[in-house]
Amino acid sequence: MSEIMMKLGPYSFGLQTAAYQEFQRITAYTWAAQARFGKLNMLQATGPGDDGLTLSGVVFPEHFGGTGQLDSLRALAGLQQPQALIDGRGNMLGQWVIESIDETGSIFAARGVARKQDFSIKLKRAADDSAQGLIAPPAPMATQSFPISPDLLSSAKNLASTARNGGATMLGTLSESLANVTGVAADLGEQASVALKAVRSGMNLAKTLQNAGSDAGALLAGVKSVAGIASAMNGLVNVGGNISRAAGSASGALQRAGVELGAIEANPAAVAALRGSMVAVNQLNVFAVSVRSTAQSIIGRL
Repeated sequence: MSEIMMKLGPYSFGLQTAAYQEFQRITAYTWAAQARFGKLNMLQATGPGDDGLTLSGVVFPEHFGGTGQLDSLRALAGLQQPQALIDGRGNMLGQWVIESIDETGSIFAARGVARKQDFSIKLKRAADDSAQGLIAPPAPMATQSFPISPDLLSSAKNLASTARNGGATMLGTLSESLANVTGVAADLGEQASVALKAVRSGMNLAKTLQNAGSDAGALLAGVKSVAGIASAMNGLVNVGGNISRAAGSASGALQRAGVELGAIEANPAAVAALRGSMVAVNQLNVFAVSVRSTAQSIIGRL
């Protein structure tokens, strides 16, 4: 399991997602000034001011996390709901909102994909009027009293089940594709290792989607708040986006391998095995996009 640096609601900052290199926290305290002739102003404490965090770092999509990390954070910010902030040692830091996300892409690859993404995320502490003292303790998300719509919860559970079962089905299909490609590996020549790697990648992605559906279903089984539904759906948004992008890369590798084989008039069975594998990976891509889109739709109804 990857080391978690910090967790904001359902999103975990870490080496496998978005790792920040700089952490800046500015906590303000407000004072009312009363002017006095010939003397310094009298100051009266009026309570806490803004408490802000800025996290700055770099994402290298080709090596860690994929290109969907900042999009996942934007989706979380789009909920416009305070999220629990927990540091890597398990300390609760309160409820926070995302004020802004700045992104700068550089070192571009094909199709305009940035190989390096510099980011800066600004967070602000949300108030808790029920607490006393300068720093309000966090309000646990499970205690939020928003009513849960039975239809909405049913839709979320159905999507979790669809993701789990669909991932299992895709895993079976890709396992067959792996067997087909392995059977013609001798005819694939130099493209054999490329094709096998791409198909195995697709299998891992299908398994990831299956597990994500299972995790979301387990979370929804005991959900007691709208925040719980949001957390489960955000997990599927994140996973669906990452799988779609990775599946697109795997499909591209299979397509290029097919082009190379076509150029040398390879065994038709080998070409057919590659094409079948590419179709299976493309189906996984489409399915992941559907899961992500449906999860976003459910979030929009919360």
